[in-house]
Amino acid sequence: MSAAIRFAHISDTHIEPDGVDRSRRLAAVLAEIQAGDYDFVIHTGDLMNEPSARAAQAFQAACSPLRAPLYLVAGNHDVYNPPMGEIEAPWWARLEVTSELQAQYEAWFGPAWYAASCRGLHLLGLNSLILNSGLPEEAEQWAWLEKTLAELGGRDEKIVLFTHLPLFIDEPDEELDGRDFANRYLLMAPPGRDRLLGLIRQHRLTAVLSGHLHAPWEKAHTWPEGCTTHFVCTGSIGEPSAMAITHFGLPLSPEEGMGYHEHWVSEAGLRSRYHATDL
Repeated sequence: MSAAIRFAHISDTHIEPDGVDRSRRLAAVLAEIQAGDYDFVIHTGDLMNEPSARAAQAFQAACSPLRAPLYLVAGNHDVYNPPMGEIEAPWWARLEVTSELQAQYEAWFGPAWYAASCRGLHLLGLNSLILNSGLPEEAEQWAWLEKTLAELGGRDEKIVLFTHLPLFIDEPDEELDGRDFANRYLLMAPPGRDRLLGLIRQHRLTAVLSGHLHAPWEKAHTWPEGCTTHFVCTGSIGEPSAMAITHFGLPLSPEEGMGYHEHWVSEAGLRSRYHATDL
């Protein structure tokens, strides 16, 4: 990697077919990003507020002026949620991901999991909503991820994985009560989370990027083997939300959760800067 790769990381745009304000906010942020001459842009999910053809068209229209490559992954508003099981949950969290919703997303936006590259940096987009679902697509995605990471093994190139659901708040091995709805809804749940963390550690990933919380946080975690993975959750472009901020006691206001990240990847690893916006 001869020079640092610089890219933007946005999330949770929640575009609606007739939601003019959200489309304007997204267009304004993308214009700012366009002026910054980034190598590419990553969107970590919740492209739309509800999965509909009109919302997908509105999202694509708002993004159409962007010249940099745009890499997307699905959010829970795009394909709905993993099963909640016996957990007491509101009706909107009971809307579960299905194979049909997965296929619908792919018809609108392309593959739900995939690899891309930029000057020696490997990007792996993952659909976190099908983890723990038991759907056939979950097994297909695990097989693809394990095969892809094995093929990259032994190379001295950087790997960045991006997905919608964060894996933790404070530490990768933190214990969270999976019977608590807010924990299960706001974060990736075991056993999928633990399996993914094992792969992240085994293959020495440079960074894992996420969204969903409408609140920015960053954590550099050094594994016992000595390698460090940077975990970054970015804010929202669509709307402020207090849910995660309140539940996890995060030290910011919902309004401060409106924004996006700028990332640089070099031989030294990843560094980041958060851009708060008052749009």
